[in-house]
Amino acid sequence: MKLLAWMAAVVGGLVLLAVAVGYLLLPSTATVSREITIAAPQAEVFAVLNGFERFDQWSPWAGLDPDAIFTLSGPPAGVGARQTWRSDDPAVGSGSQEIILSEPPVRVQMKVEFAGFDAENISTFELSPEGQATRVTWRYQTDVGRQLLGRYFLLMLESMLAPQYEKGLVQLKAMLEQDGTDVP
Repeated sequence: MKLLAWMAAVVGGLVLLAVAVGYLLLPSTATVSREITIAAPQAEVFAVLNGFERFDQWSPWAGLDPDAIFTLSGPPAGVGARQTWRSDDPAVGSGSQEIILSEPPVRVQMKVEFAGFDAENISTFELSPEGQATRVTWRYQTDVGRQLLGRYFLLMLESMLAPQYEKGLVQLKAMLEQDGTDVP
């Protein structure tokens, strides 16, 4: 009986320690950012990023589930353009992204929502000219607020998301440099 009480006290202490560490030491926000230079004019890069019509041509997630359902709504470009997705594959999940800020030709910002993940998620593309090329910075910012598990999740965010952002930027570069002016 003493062993059981001792084990319960140890487990309780570990839970209390995890809660204290989570709320006192772990941040509630995180940012992941990657950039690339694309040999295409800034206006052409902006035109692709300012809507979702070509998103699946360069998205790092597009090929993960061929059975995923993607739906576009709102205007074809700019503020209010929206994409939703639904997948049974846990690597893809379900959610939506909607353009909430469009500043031609320098910035596109999206609100991203993931089913089952209650957090404020913002994805931003910032574009700047580099001679005849364009520097594209893709940034993801999230705020999990007071969610304890969310704060622990943020510890893995960089290692989970950064490779996807790098892959997406390389694919965006390849697409734009291959087709040149073929922009909607």
